[in-house]
Amino acid sequence: MDTLYFFSTTVILLLIFFEYVRREQLKKENFIDNYELPKQIFTNLKKHYPNLKDKDFDLIDKAYKMYLKLFIQFGRYLIPIPSVILDRVQIEFMHCKEYNNFSKQAFGFYLTKSKFTKMKSKNEPNIDTSTVWTLSCDYENIDAKNPEKLPKIFEIDKLINIDDGIKYTINCDDENLYCVKKLEKILFLHRGG
Repeated sequence: MDTLYFFSTTVILLLIFFEYVRREQLKKENFIDNYELPKQIFTNLKKHYPNLKDKDFDLIDKAYKMYLKLFIQFGRYLIPIPSVILDRVQIEFMHCKEYNNFSKQAFGFYLTKSKFTKMKSKNEPNIDTSTVWTLSCDYENIDAKNPEKLPKIFEIDKLINIDDGIKYTINCDDENLYCVKKLEKILFLHRGG
């Protein structure tokens, strides 16, 4: 009887704990979704990329917030940034006085700058890019091995068409773009699969 009671109590406490964690994650994701990034970020981006349009800023905002939500979903370790524009946004945001409060409210700690990553060449992936590929595909419910579309953070540079952007594709026939189908293979091999 004591064993059954102990087991039942443990299961109930674990369920309560996991429900609490899930609700906290949702609260933090909602905070990020509803947070209005400082206008200064987009003003500074416009200086670097004068061809950006208002609709581009909406796309950048959504992609950056999706990137930030990866930290909530997948833990505290730094997730590399696979986009030139998102790297730029992160740098600009960290220079804003609002960043410290945002970071503490969204994550519970000061989120430091993640490193920028890209594939070694258009057809040669690296482990950092492969990791963020798998995490972002998982978050957006995309099959990482057979994607039908790109996650937002891999698509943004191409969508807004910045000259120095990293442009990824699921169609590996285009030699001018980075082929993402190679990314899952390196992570699969790295995991020993």
